[in-house]
Amino acid sequence: MKKSTITFAMGVLIGAVVFGSGVAIAAGIMAQPKTAAIEIDGKIVDLKGYLIEDAHYFQLRDLSASLKSGGKDFSIIWDGEGNRVIIDTSRGYDANEQFAPQVTATPETTATLSVKERMTIHDFGDGTMGIVTKGDAIPGKLANGKDISDENITAMLAELEAIFPDGTTWGDGTNGTLYSHMSDITTGGGCNAWAGMTADLLWGKGAEYSNHSDLSNVKPGDIVQLMNKETGREHWFVVRGLGTSITGSTVIFTCDGNVNGKVSWSSRPVGAAINDYPNSVIYTFYQ
Repeated sequence: MKKSTITFAMGVLIGAVVFGSGVAIAAGIMAQPKTAAIEIDGKIVDLKGYLIEDAHYFQLRDLSASLKSGGKDFSIIWDGEGNRVIIDTSRGYDANEQFAPQVTATPETTATLSVKERMTIHDFGDGTMGIVTKGDAIPGKLANGKDISDENITAMLAELEAIFPDGTTWGDGTNGTLYSHMSDITTGGGCNAWAGMTADLLWGKGAEYSNHSDLSNVKPGDIVQLMNKETGREHWFVVRGLGTSITGSTVIFTCDGNVNGKVSWSSRPVGAAINDYPNSVIYTFYQ
């Protein structure tokens, strides 16, 4: 095998599918397991893969390991400073070496990116749009590396509003396009997808959280799961802050992705929410 080093600039590859967070998408409703057998030099190998729009996708790490088993060694190295994935056929695969799975999800490479730069939208062509977010949680910080404060959270939500302004079609599966996203809190589409996506964008993937049930005590960036177990009603939204309506009642300023299939930046009276959804859960990332 001819020895050579091949480097890929990040912009050339579809990171959402091949690396990091793409594994999460491929593992859920966004993709089907691969259908074709994989043969390397006459030997069928057990290579995990996914079928997306009639194309097969694999993690570079798994491909490297499979080629090693077939006598074709190469290493995959993540160059953080150069923002590159390096495939080096002059070196063997080293399972202890830092490489590709961290490419799209390390605070070092994503902390300074804008909300838009940390979001990928994939059109699956069947009325479903998959949302992928980049960036692991940074202890004691927001996902963009800034301090946790109302001001910084509000600024990030303003970035999101510029991408999805009030009235944007988001969908509920029956009314317009259905957006889907998976996070530690929610898995699904519609309002669930919006809440999970926003949580990941604000706090980073894998951020620790706790929960409580006091709708009158919420903070910007909290995720609310309105729930009434008796009626089965449920709805998710993201908190922008608490305020007072013109009638003097306390309101939660909200943003969510499914008010009649539309993105909505509005408010909700706290008293009415408590009465209508007595079993609600608030997920908070403030430690």
